[in-house]
Amino acid sequence: MLPQYKNKVVQDLSWCISSPGLLTQSLAKLKPSIVSDSWCLDQHQQLHDWLSELDQNPQPPITWLTRKKPYPLGVYFELLIEFWLRHATNIRWIDSRIQIYRGQQTLGELDFLFEQADQLTHWEVAVKFYLQYLTDQGEVRWYGPNAKDRLDLKVSHLLNHQLTISRTPEACPLFKQYPTLPLDKILLKGYLFYSNDQAISPTAIDPSAKLISEHHLKGWWTYENQRTLPANHMECLWLRLTKPDWLSQVSQMTEPENIMDLDQLQHYLDQHFSASKQAVLIAQVQQCPQRGWLELSRGFVVAKIWPK
Repeated sequence: MLPQYKNKVVQDLSWCISSPGLLTQSLAKLKPSIVSDSWCLDQHQQLHDWLSELDQNPQPPITWLTRKKPYPLGVYFELLIEFWLRHATNIRWIDSRIQIYRGQQTLGELDFLFEQADQLTHWEVAVKFYLQYLTDQGEVRWYGPNAKDRLDLKVSHLLNHQLTISRTPEACPLFKQYPTLPLDKILLKGYLFYSNDQAISPTAIDPSAKLISEHHLKGWWTYENQRTLPANHMECLWLRLTKPDWLSQVSQMTEPENIMDLDQLQHYLDQHFSASKQAVLIAQVQQCPQRGWLELSRGFVVAKIWPK
């Protein structure tokens, strides 16, 4: 789905609302806990006029975001989600990032609390980028680009810790004015990246496969010493995507700054990995008549020792 807005912040806001989630809604144990893609798309449709107005005058979300600068990508995502929920016509906003304490100990926090159709609702939200990796034991694991994060561990933490905080005795006094305890939901969005270097059989054991939505957004990844780029890479230009510009796809009428041809990309990667082991996210872009510069694909280039 191509972005329909011109301003980058509004594109990202639109992406936060309408992009598909990473987790499946067909697994019985997960379905009650997942914010559905269909609900998000309904919201996006209802908010089309509002988003179009913001695209003409993006100062409100820009001012909202400026309050918290500088921020990591996860906070940028949370701020955009909060901006959306605060302005949705069918939602009564209550609060965000509510700290729950047990004595002097912090048990955790509730990301978002609001009412919809008289139903108190608690959301835990995250945006994640995971790379498919075949271990030496022949199992598939999904690691973050810095390899400290893993999809199955994140989902377990969301379900077994973050969602359950609202059920603790310490949190319950927050809800005494409401007829019921909150409905607890997960909003997990992002991209999954598939290896261009490893030959991973569709029959390889993947403990996380049952968790993943078939509608998730996809990318690719390659090692810096192999650089297996998409088949049509000779015809395209390249951008390095820096945070927080990891959300919506590149879509702009003017030529992006720091655009690179293939030789320039290779030189940049040579220089980067001679001094750093940090993964790099790049986008393959092409100029299209009357539509400007559009992203064709995106992928990570990782150090040759990743994910060690």
